[in-house]
Formats: sequence, C-alpha cells, structure tokens
Amino acid sequence: MKLSFSHEFWDEFHQLPPHVQKQAKRAFERFADDPRYPSLHYKCVNKQRARYSIRIGYRFRALGRVQEDKITWYWIGPHSEYDHLI
Repeated sequence: MKLSFSHEFWDEFHQLPPHVQKQAKRAFERFADDPRYPSLHYKCVNKQRARYSIRIGYRFRALGRVQEDKITWYWIGPHSEYDHLI
C-alpha cells in the first residue's frame, strides 16, 4: 500500500515531542513493510468513510483515509483527542 501524508498531518507531527516523532517514524516504516505488523494495531475506525488508524506508542494514534491502494495519513496526536475524532 502506498503512503502519503497531508499538510495537516505534518503540522501536527512537528508539534509532537521528539521521542514521539521517533516512534511515529518507526511505526510508518513498519507500516510500509507490513501494515499488519502486530504493534501497529492497524484497524478500520469508520468503514463508510474508509478511515483507519494505527498506534504510535502507547499514548498516540494516527488516522488515515484509504483510497484503492493508497492511504493518506491526515492526523496524528494523543489518544485522548483520537477518541473524540472517531
């Protein structure tokens, strides 16, 4: 699956603490190799809108939209905000 990232994603990414940015980079590298990598917890959170999430460490998540064979990551942030978005 091809990966892309929205401008909003990068704005939020750069506001994260450095250790979380490092975790995120590692998570997306793993996702690129194997979206079903167990620690990512890749799952559909809204089937109608083709929205998916992955785990970034224990307290952070990322959200993406799937279209055909491409996922565009559009949000990354704390789990507490993620709960409100989904």
